[in-house]
Amino acid sequence: MGDRFYKGKEKYPHLFEPIRIGNLRLKNRIIAAPTSPSMITTEGHFTPEMVAYLEEKAKGGAAVVTYGEAIVHSATGKSHNKQLQLDSFGVRQGLGTAARAIHNAGAYANIQLSHGGKYGGLASVGGDQDRCEKAWGVSDEETPAGSVKEMPKEMIYEIVESYGKAAKICQDCGFDMVQVHAAHGWLFSQFLSPVMN
Repeated sequence: MGDRFYKGKEKYPHLFEPIRIGNLRLKNRIIAAPTSPSMITTEGHFTPEMVAYLEEKAKGGAAVVTYGEAIVHSATGKSHNKQLQLDSFGVRQGLGTAARAIHNAGAYANIQLSHGGKYGGLASVGGDQDRCEKAWGVSDEETPAGSVKEMPKEMIYEIVESYGKAAKICQDCGFDMVQVHAAHGWLFSQFLSPVMN
């Protein structure tokens, strides 16, 4: 790392110091930002290449490695091709392998739970053979990509439940934490936005 490392350590002395958050003792204060490369099978599972990618990120020295945009309700929530689908049969094996690889490389495993909301299932999802039948959002809307229908309350409850189930699956597979993706216009931010809701 050379001189640049030591200059950074002088400028930000706490960055490389351990910190305790809840039950976890992080070796430093660096958290690898969520990324979701398209190394996902057509069934919505991690490929060996995805596991290797996460392992390499962990070897880079971050205290936490985060996989981004794992879909909790694939029937309505996929917003683009090749997304990890936490409600897909058989997803647990790859999740467990990834969590172990991250741990073995010295980091905690984190995963970001997501739902595309009105962007899930629109015709703009190119090249994906498994598109949702309709786009569902917080209100009826016409967009250049297609029609969005307001989610009925039953669907909202079902999606809320899917977040809990997805978090439990991730925990059972060895992930140390989950993060709710509430940015970039996905479902959570649609509900939080006074413009959309």
